[in-house]
Amino acid sequence: CRLPYTLKDDQGRVVSYEKHLLSMKDNDQTANLGALIDAGVRSFKIEGRYKDMSYVKNITAHYRQMLDAIIEERGDLARASSGRTEHFFVPSTEKTFHRGSTDYFVNARKGDIGAFDSPKFIGLPVGEVLKVAKDHLDVAVTEPLANGDGLNVMIKREVVGFRANTVEKTGENQ
Repeated sequence: CRLPYTLKDDQGRVVSYEKHLLSMKDNDQTANLGALIDAGVRSFKIEGRYKDMSYVKNITAHYRQMLDAIIEERGDLARASSGRTEHFFVPSTEKTFHRGSTDYFVNARKGDIGAFDSPKFIGLPVGEVLKVAKDHLDVAVTEPLANGDGLNVMIKREVVGFRANTVEKTGENQ
């Protein structure tokens, strides 16, 4: 899923050029947990193969909190285990590695289930690059930035990552 492919039809015409055609979005069933429980699901597997520790901790904490909230709301459910987990962070599925998310075909057939532009974690949009200089970038930001933040830009459909060594506010949104 990490390699780009060119797809051609039976006539040899290019349908898709240099896309990551095997790179699928992450399966996010957050909105469907209640319905899945009602359908009889009693165990959930979290995709964590080839993911780092921060991803597994974040996603596990996210679903644990969602499931605990459902159990607390409903008197017909109870935990299957006796242990408790305390989280010292606020889980956010958008802030660790993912290729976008979808619930696939749970509620309806969807056409946008692939992350074909890049197999990498692109991250959340934080602004628009206004100017590229020799030793800095001018960015109109929509989210606060801090020294050491990891940033990505798309250059010719390729994700290029770097660290912001020094972040300086030069204008209202810069």
